[in-house]
Amino acid sequence: MSAPHQFARTSVAPGFEDVEKLASFSPETFCIFLDGSPGTADCLQDLPPDLYSSFAHEFGHLIHYCTSYMGLKLLQHWAKTISVMCCTRSELTPEERVTWQSREIVSIARSKQVLSIDDEYYYEREPTLFRAAHLAKDTWSIRAVGGRLFTAGGQLSDHHFWGTRFFFSDGGQAYSFIRLPVGIRTLLEHTAKTIDFVVDAKTVGAATLLARLSAEAYEPEMLHYYGLTHWVGPLIERQAGKANIWRAFMLAGNVVALVLDVPFESSEHWAAVRLYAERKKLDCAQFMEHVHPSFLFPIFLHAVSELGIDFDDYGVDAMDETAERVLKHVGLPSLQGLATEKDQLLAGVLSLLEGNELGQQVATLLRWARSYVNGLRWSARLVLPAELLPRYPPTPLVFSDDEVCEGTILSAEWAGELVRCARRRDEMLRYHFARDIVEENPQPNKAAALLPGR
Repeated sequence: MSAPHQFARTSVAPGFEDVEKLASFSPETFCIFLDGSPGTADCLQDLPPDLYSSFAHEFGHLIHYCTSYMGLKLLQHWAKTISVMCCTRSELTPEERVTWQSREIVSIARSKQVLSIDDEYYYEREPTLFRAAHLAKDTWSIRAVGGRLFTAGGQLSDHHFWGTRFFFSDGGQAYSFIRLPVGIRTLLEHTAKTIDFVVDAKTVGAATLLARLSAEAYEPEMLHYYGLTHWVGPLIERQAGKANIWRAFMLAGNVVALVLDVPFESSEHWAAVRLYAERKKLDCAQFMEHVHPSFLFPIFLHAVSELGIDFDDYGVDAMDETAERVLKHVGLPSLQGLATEKDQLLAGVLSLLEGNELGQQVATLLRWARSYVNGLRWSARLVLPAELLPRYPPTPLVFSDDEVCEGTILSAEWAGELVRCARRRDEMLRYHFARDIVEENPQPNKAAALLPGR
């Protein structure tokens, strides 16, 4: 008898009709979108090689979102949003409830921006320079830059973040074509690229893969995927005496995955990494009065440079040991020690989700993901998250030909509900500004008594 959830087609779930179905993962619907058709595939392992490679990349996003510390921080905002959207608050009139919801949604969105600085207005692009930059890729240079976050009132604060500015030609300001802050998108895309590196090496061959990735790394539009690798490559070349693109991609993924797993909000952990930066006289130390996870990348990369890692023999098997050595070097607990705080965060997210039926579906998926990675080494969770995957996907696969393959944990029907929730959230973000049209005035308008009819 067939399993109750097989790799079977289902009708397009309500809400997916207008979704652009390019290869991607949605951290709000948890669906994996693939650009192609499953053809006659009967299970994940039967997908055409190019589609399976895309699936492995997007499934990596699912696992990294649901099981890394920073991924869970992002999902905490989505859990709060679902809670607000599903709250009835019967003591309020419909108008009062919508106004309350919109204000809560705006507050959540502002809080989320601290992590998504590379997708908001802190990400600076000069598209008119992209073509010239690509043609002059041999002249590229990078520079560490700091930036300041804005307050809710639109003023610059004293809260800083760390990022990279890219230049070409002589490196003058006129040739700066991107400022890329280190945020959640950049970190997660780098970890997913490490998956591509390992999976595609088996299907297209190492030489072909290296040629393709080396070209993509100098496409300005692709720097969310490769920007931090531009820091790692020169480090390896300086220490090993020669360039090694393969090792650069692997080490970048290793360092970024470690950044994703540190409970950066812990005052004890932040004091440790800030002390390291000050002791080593790193430029970023002067900007670390307030917590921001972007500073972890330059600090961890500096630690790597001091540890004397053997890059000639560096690969997946070395990732766990490298992570542990870096953590110890900068004064942080082991991976196991950090996992305790991550479990506490997960418990808080699950508690938020349990209050309504829609959230309960997401909670079930998070529990599945937590159980799934228990069977993987830390490095395998990073580069081979599909290693233990059964024949059928845990969440819906949505193909560009409008076919939807059902998820075993989260159904297409519930994913459609999440689509509608996200769209309603977007509407609420506009309501806040449309409804706040009258300023509170503690003084009555005395002139009103003189109006006719009063």
